[in-house]
Amino acid sequence: MKAVLFKRPGYPILFMLNRLKTIGCISCLIGVLTGSGALAQTPPDRWATFRHDYQRTGRTSIVGPQNFSIQEWRQAVASGVGPNYGVVTSSPSIGLDGSVYISGRAKDETGGISTYLVSFSPTGLLRWRREIGTGQTDSSPSLNSSDTVYIGTGFQTGGSWGIQSLTKDGEFLWWSFDIFDRVLASPTLSADEKTVYVGSQNGIFYALDASRLGVSAWSSDQLIGVINSSAALGSDGTLYFGSQGDGGRINAVRPNGSLLWSYNTEGLVEAAPALSRNGILYFGTTEGIVYALDTKTVTTATDPASAFLWKNEDYRGFSYHSSVALGSDDTLYLGNTEGQLIAFDPNTGRRKWSFDVRTDGGDETGAIYSSAAVGGDDTVYFGCDNGVLYALDPSQTDRAKLKAKINLGSPLESSPAIGPDGTLYIGSMDGFLYAFRRSLPGDLTGDGRITVADASLMLQLVVTGAATPEQINKADVAPKNADNTYGDRKLDIQDPVRVLRYMVGLEPVFP
Repeated sequence: MKAVLFKRPGYPILFMLNRLKTIGCISCLIGVLTGSGALAQTPPDRWATFRHDYQRTGRTSIVGPQNFSIQEWRQAVASGVGPNYGVVTSSPSIGLDGSVYISGRAKDETGGISTYLVSFSPTGLLRWRREIGTGQTDSSPSLNSSDTVYIGTGFQTGGSWGIQSLTKDGEFLWWSFDIFDRVLASPTLSADEKTVYVGSQNGIFYALDASRLGVSAWSSDQLIGVINSSAALGSDGTLYFGSQGDGGRINAVRPNGSLLWSYNTEGLVEAAPALSRNGILYFGTTEGIVYALDTKTVTTATDPASAFLWKNEDYRGFSYHSSVALGSDDTLYLGNTEGQLIAFDPNTGRRKWSFDVRTDGGDETGAIYSSAAVGGDDTVYFGCDNGVLYALDPSQTDRAKLKAKINLGSPLESSPAIGPDGTLYIGSMDGFLYAFRRSLPGDLTGDGRITVADASLMLQLVVTGAATPEQINKADVAPKNADNTYGDRKLDIQDPVRVLRYMVGLEPVFP
């Protein structure tokens, strides 16, 4: 058997494999393939707040599911008792261990509405459920580096509103802050995590000292109108967010609470703006206008209007209530109330393409309130009020290609989030949180990732020749074919070599 195998291309690798006694030794083999020593460890990329990060980009380096064929689980959020499961409009955030945090509301035992913050394990087990208010709150949880949870709350009648803080295990911390109006925005944390920022429907923007019992460090009442927009955080600590005063405004507040500038927009800025790596602020309004503003050129001595790079009015009258998502090249993805997901060129503002859920998706019409998520391969995910979850391939120049869709049967206003193993999570108006697992070629262990464990198992199967048809189907990732597909319907040394090269960045992402 060995004599036959050693005649194949790559036989020195098999010779080395016979001398590897543990899975950990495969790192030595990786070093041989790359000509390097131990791999550098990079911080995990996690979806810790609404829109992934505090620049509110909606983009992750993690590749998400390529289809929705594997529904890993669904769990009721606010209530585990049917038929009243309530609704979920909040969006998920994900902890260091992969636990998912989300809020939802449902009727309580007295017939009133209660809002709960809930945590599930990556496998869908309920970790804990805590009541945090009554009435409507769309605030999504924000997590610090130790998974302390901050979330806005609201009360329907009586009581107080504000920000609540809990440990990752669901224990209430020693502080909450009463704002006396509903908080629909998601909190923003400063870079040192000592300050929690959030706006309220009372028109005031707050900075809370996380280390001093939630005491207000400062509040700014210079802004006019309700604040539902979650703030984007600049590299210098400046906070950017929308408000409803004067028909709509976009605002910039310094870290000390002073107003840097405020600009009157056409329409309300309800959603969070997105801040690119080079300091360009992108946002849409309820009048159907999309703006791009260069934050580097605005000072207190200049009119913010002079800093606008462009504005797009192609969809004037079609409201944008969702947030902008930014692709790897900063292409903007934004959904409107007419059921269109539109891609805009970040430099010119011109439309690249649009996807209509009716004509391109073949589905019933529905507004898009769900903000898009962008995976590590630039797949664009979003939900629609027609109950359909979509995945688009944005590589086309004239129109998007539908990669996958699934009808969940209830409106989707929650925005998708992608976990560290590529699982996609989204809440639904039916009261459930859904989890769709990523299935990758080469993922023999079934954990949604390509790891050393997969490479080890694949190499063992090559040596022993004991692979089942199902394992061969999953492990067959080489060679690359002329039509850009992979595989030759057999398992040989080319397959684990490609997996190892992929792990160290010498091969592109898997299809």
